[in-house]
Amino acid sequence: CKDSIIAIRSLLSGEKTTMIREEFELHDASLEFNTPPSPIPIYVGGRGPSLLSLAGKFADGVFIGGGLGSVLRFLVNKIEIVSYNNFPYSTFISNFLGCLILGLVLGYFIKNENPNSILFVFLTVGLCGGFTTFSSFSNESLQLIQNGEIFTFLTYLLGSLIIGIVSVYIGTLIFKLL
Repeated sequence: CKDSIIAIRSLLSGEKTTMIREEFELHDASLEFNTPPSPIPIYVGGRGPSLLSLAGKFADGVFIGGGLGSVLRFLVNKIEIVSYNNFPYSTFISNFLGCLILGLVLGYFIKNENPNSILFVFLTVGLCGGFTTFSSFSNESLQLIQNGEIFTFLTYLLGSLIIGIVSVYIGTLIFKLL
């Protein structure tokens, strides 16, 4: 793995590279491009069996929790609520409940558990993420406020709302024009 990084760095630096290893062979290899003014960073992730197993468990938590959250969102949307002003009550309820569940889970795990556990990921990223992304938006906004980043919070708040509404409008407009 280290040799492959050395070879990639050499190639990205514009050098002709020869390297023969069990995993790969390069014979006078080179890349033709304008050499960047500074070195290109290379990041390497682990691929060991224990890391892959852990990643799989977390992915299972996100997958199953997300599916469950999505089904719950669907069921909330099926509740018939009489509205005379077209207020999106089912979405409002989903967003409110998602934020409440996220707050309860965060509070519980911060006080009692390891927030890096699979159950934490299942409930927050999976269930709340599948139920509503507004819970994540609200949590991030609260963190910005608590960190005193008011300008960033206001930019995030207004930007998310405006871009979200405009994106929905553009999406519906595209299908109207097709």
